Amino acid sequence: MEVHRCGFVGYDGGGGVVGMDATRDGGMLAIARERGDVDVWLFGNASRPSKVTKLLGTRDGVRSVAWAPCDPPRLFSSGLNGLIVEWDICTSLPIRTEITNGGAIWSISVSHDGKHLACASDDGTVRVYQLYTFGNEPTILLEYMLPRQPAKILSVTWSVDDTRLYFGSVGTLSGWSVADIETINLTARVQCLFTNSLHLRTAVNTSFIKGNEKVAIWALCYARDTLVSGSSDGRVQFWNPLNGSLLYEYFRNFAPILCVAATPSGGEVFSSGVEPAVQSFSRSTSGLWTHGSFGQQHTHDVKAIAISNLRIASGGVDTKVVLWNKKTPSPVRFALRNPSQIRPHSHHPPLSFAKGCGRMLFHSENTLSIWQLGSCERELETGTDLRIQKPYKQVLEMKAKCMSNIGCSCISMTGKYIAFSDNTALHIIQLLPKVTRLVTPGTDKVGPSIRLLFAHTTDDILCCVSCDGSIKVVRLPELSVIHSLEPSNRNIPLAMALSPDDSHLAVSYHGSRLHVWNIAQERATRTTVPPYKNQVLALGFLPSTHGLLLIACCSMGQLFYWNIETEKMEPLNKTLITTDYQQICGINAVAPDLLVLNTEDDLIALNPNTNEFKTNTSLHGIMFVSDYPTTRTTGRFKSSLVVVQRSILDMVFSAPKPADPSIFKSF
Repeated sequence: MEVHRCGFVGYDGGGGVVGMDATRDGGMLAIARERGDVDVWLFGNASRPSKVTKLLGTRDGVRSVAWAPCDPPRLFSSGLNGLIVEWDICTSLPIRTEITNGGAIWSISVSHDGKHLACASDDGTVRVYQLYTFGNEPTILLEYMLPRQPAKILSVTWSVDDTRLYFGSVGTLSGWSVADIETINLTARVQCLFTNSLHLRTAVNTSFIKGNEKVAIWALCYARDTLVSGSSDGRVQFWNPLNGSLLYEYFRNFAPILCVAATPSGGEVFSSGVEPAVQSFSRSTSGLWTHGSFGQQHTHDVKAIAISNLRIASGGVDTKVVLWNKKTPSPVRFALRNPSQIRPHSHHPPLSFAKGCGRMLFHSENTLSIWQLGSCERELETGTDLRIQKPYKQVLEMKAKCMSNIGCSCISMTGKYIAFSDNTALHIIQLLPKVTRLVTPGTDKVGPSIRLLFAHTTDDILCCVSCDGSIKVVRLPELSVIHSLEPSNRNIPLAMALSPDDSHLAVSYHGSRLHVWNIAQERATRTTVPPYKNQVLALGFLPSTHGLLLIACCSMGQLFYWNIETEKMEPLNKTLITTDYQQICGINAVAPDLLVLNTEDDLIALNPNTNEFKTNTSLHGIMFVSDYPTTRTTGRFKSSLVVVQRSILDMVFSAPKPADPSIFKSF
């Protein structure tokens, strides 16, 4: 087996976590990342979550996210650009953008009744917006502003009954009573309950802290009848929300507290920060707060904690999200032990391959890079050292003028075209014989896309899954639409695959729906695969003696085959993984008797004829596996795998004989 390892591409899953929020029922979790994107995860009834979609933003566009408890829930985000954005989860596009004119927004909070949104602004004001529905159209409108404070507002939260609003700034913690507003344009009547001036107290001998330096209140939450704050001096403090008197405080060291969160019942509070340990506090039967257990699964700062009825989620600079579930015997308490992790992988890898010329396209934020892959000696036995004949090299790097980060990209078979999309438009660039832009914003016929895929046999066919769920098959360079395909019910696209002969296109949607189109005909026909009980997250095609097989893998790790000719389910229905929160992200048909699947951690080699499979657990941190050229020459299959880890990209060239059982020993 030939192996070529190179580390010229880095991947961090979109950067560290800067904000998180969960819906009240715990069904969805929104994760804001450092590079401006928001990942939305669905938990549903399964123990393993599935990534629903990625909302594309900009680096300074997202710092906090919040769900409004409506039906369906509304998702808002804000950032240092001073904008409040409402997102459509089904299309992954922004619905509306509100300009606050108050500078950077450090935090947002939605009232418990879902009717108001408060934002903490850099100009020292707290702006309150009303969330209402005009006809069938949800709308956001500025209602009032609290009096301006001398320093920027860093955190904000509502009381349980939504009659009081609390905010923290540099050196000040304030509580305000807000009168009910019956009409939209009526000026709010607000009354200050208390304003506490806080200063750093030198409890230990520290030369880097001045005694009169003001405290920054980075986090606030409301736990039943107690206000909880986390500050830059490393203290978690519990306050009387009516008069601002201090009830209890916890201090360990001067590591700033960056996030605090309370359970829906208000009986427990969790905090974390620069010291990456999640601390828990519980209320005794007498009403006193006590420090409980702590759990440390992060390696760097923890910047966000989200709590629902079912689980606790924490995330930070190390990019991963750690989940703790509720204790089984107790209906109230949570357990900070035996956690699970959600790694920052993507079901749509940020890299694609030109199979005819050995080039790779990689996108990150608004940058596109094309690399010419190297080569090594072809006749090597397993276990021997590599002898590189030609090293890899970068042939092109460009920065796209996009309104948001790039969401998906692909390169054609011979590298003639590249296509990429942000949340405003689809862009197609012809590289050969000279660089020419074919599609520019405002003139494209397809619109922004969530998934892109070039044909395997030609450069001129591009398949696009639009943000509204529709599919368009486009011929280049004239940009004529060959097929415009509509699903039975529009929903969030999850995965897409094209058969090796480009005759069939399969797309899975949220809601366990899977459609297969025959696009070789002049009029494309659609076949609907019977719904499965879990979401289909990965798709692939496999030619066999029984006809063309569609391979689908669900969020719970089950693998099943669908025969395209007979339109029947094949006997195999096998569960390949059993670890919680681990999912199959990619399916690659290396040979008729060899499938290679990848999870976040492992490679799985499966023989579809014997149902024998082998898992490699030594490649920790694997994010993606994508197949490279698959051609049949003199009875042997020559193919390649690309393995993307958190910091490096590995290329593993594999050329086993079709019936060689030793391939399972090498994994």
